[in-house]
Amino acid sequence: MANKKIVFLIFIIVINSFNLYSQNNDNSTNDRKEKIKAQKIAFITQSLDLSVSEAQLFWPVYNEYHKKIEKIICDERKLFKFDKIETLTDKEIEAISDKYIDSEVQQADLLKEYHAKLKNVMSPKKILQLYIAEKEFHKKLIKDLKNKQ
Repeated sequence: MANKKIVFLIFIIVINSFNLYSQNNDNSTNDRKEKIKAQKIAFITQSLDLSVSEAQLFWPVYNEYHKKIEKIICDERKLFKFDKIETLTDKEIEAISDKYIDSEVQQADLLKEYHAKLKNVMSPKKILQLYIAEKEFHKKLIKDLKNKQ
């Protein structure tokens, strides 16, 4: 019973830590993002079935990774903030394309770095379960979005 209380407390702390990283001022968008993050945390928590000690080591590493990856993705989205591709010069198109590739490489490098960090806090089996859980959550999110439409 005490273990469940500790896991629940860690879960609450993790949810609250996501609130600190939220950078969007639009309340409805912010609320939606927070709801999705909370669902993702619950999904991953359930999928990995982490012990208390594993959770204490895992969540700080995972949150740090996601803070960094969200920044890269946010910067990447800004690359495509133009009206029409036809209005861009070849030089601008090349610069945007190069920055896009750099962003994808940064994401891959970051994943590789945090994969190594996760090896220090979890078993290889749990790491693979994490990657599967993330893919499954993404599929579930898309499915739920399609069902709402």
